[in-house]
Amino acid sequence: MFFELREYRIKDGKRERWVKLMEEKIIPFQMSKGMVAVGSFVAMDEPDLYVWIRRFESEEQREALYEKVYKSDYWINEI
Repeated sequence: MFFELREYRIKDGKRERWVKLMEEKIIPFQMSKGMVAVGSFVAMDEPDLYVWIRRFESEEQREALYEKVYKSDYWINEI
Protein backbone atom coordinates (compact mmCIF):
# COMPACT_ATOMS: atom_id res chain seq x y z
CA MET A 1 0.00 0.00 0.00
CA PHE A 2 1.17 3.54 -0.67
CA PHE A 3 -0.12 7.09 -0.58
CA GLU A 4 -0.06 9.75 -3.26
CA LEU A 5 0.16 13.31 -1.97
CA ARG A 6 -0.80 16.00 -4.46
CA GLU A 7 -0.19 19.71 -3.97
CA TYR A 8 -1.78 22.28 -6.24
CA ARG A 9 -1.16 26.02 -6.36
CA ILE A 10 -4.41 27.74 -7.23
CA LYS A 11 -4.66 31.12 -8.96
CA ASP A 12 -5.34 34.09 -6.72
CA GLY A 13 -8.89 34.24 -5.46
CA LYS A 14 -9.96 30.95 -7.03
CA ARG A 15 -9.20 28.44 -4.26
CA GLU A 16 -12.73 28.38 -2.86
CA ARG A 17 -14.09 27.58 -6.32
CA TRP A 18 -11.42 24.88 -6.78
CA VAL A 19 -12.22 23.23 -3.44
CA LYS A 20 -15.93 23.15 -4.33
CA LEU A 21 -15.13 21.49 -7.69
CA MET A 22 -12.87 18.94 -6.00
CA GLU A 23 -15.33 18.09 -3.22
CA GLU A 24 -18.51 18.07 -5.32
CA LYS A 25 -17.34 16.59 -8.63
CA ILE A 26 -13.78 15.34 -8.89
CA ILE A 27 -13.32 13.40 -5.64
CA PRO A 28 -16.80 11.78 -5.73
CA PHE A 29 -16.28 10.76 -9.37
CA GLN A 30 -12.86 9.26 -8.69
CA MET A 31 -14.16 7.42 -5.63
CA SER A 32 -17.04 6.01 -7.70
CA LYS A 33 -14.37 4.44 -9.92
CA GLY A 34 -12.57 2.84 -6.97
CA MET A 35 -10.01 5.43 -5.87
CA VAL A 36 -9.65 6.07 -2.16
CA ALA A 37 -9.32 9.72 -1.15
CA VAL A 38 -7.79 9.93 2.30
CA GLY A 39 -7.99 13.69 2.75
CA SER A 40 -8.47 17.09 1.17
CA PHE A 41 -6.90 20.15 2.78
CA VAL A 42 -6.22 23.87 2.41
CA ALA A 43 -3.38 25.69 4.13
CA MET A 44 -4.52 28.50 6.39
CA ASP A 45 -1.25 30.40 5.96
CA GLU A 46 -0.92 29.83 2.18
CA PRO A 47 -4.03 31.11 0.38
CA ASP A 48 -3.10 29.45 -2.91
CA LEU A 49 -2.34 25.93 -1.61
CA TYR A 50 -4.64 22.91 -1.95
CA VAL A 51 -3.47 19.42 -0.92
CA TRP A 52 -5.13 16.02 -1.22
CA ILE A 53 -4.08 12.46 -0.57
CA ARG A 54 -5.09 9.20 -2.24
CA ARG A 55 -4.30 5.63 -1.22
CA PHE A 56 -3.50 2.72 -3.53
CA GLU A 57 -2.93 -0.94 -2.74
CA SER A 58 -0.24 -1.32 -5.43
CA GLU A 59 1.29 0.38 -8.45
CA GLU A 60 -0.77 -1.96 -10.64
CA GLN A 61 -3.97 -0.78 -8.96
CA ARG A 62 -2.93 2.85 -9.37
CA GLU A 63 -2.28 2.35 -13.09
CA ALA A 64 -5.63 0.59 -13.60
CA LEU A 65 -7.54 3.29 -11.71
CA TYR A 66 -5.75 6.08 -13.58
CA GLU A 67 -6.87 4.42 -16.81
CA LYS A 68 -10.44 4.04 -15.56
CA VAL A 69 -10.68 7.66 -14.39
CA TYR A 70 -8.56 9.75 -16.73
CA LYS A 71 -9.57 8.01 -19.96
CA SER A 72 -13.30 7.97 -19.18
CA ASP A 73 -15.71 9.98 -21.32
CA TYR A 74 -16.88 11.85 -18.23
CA TRP A 75 -13.37 12.98 -17.33
CA ILE A 76 -12.48 13.95 -20.89
CA ASN A 77 -15.74 15.73 -21.70
CA GLU A 78 -16.93 17.11 -18.35
CA ILE A 79 -13.91 17.63 -16.14
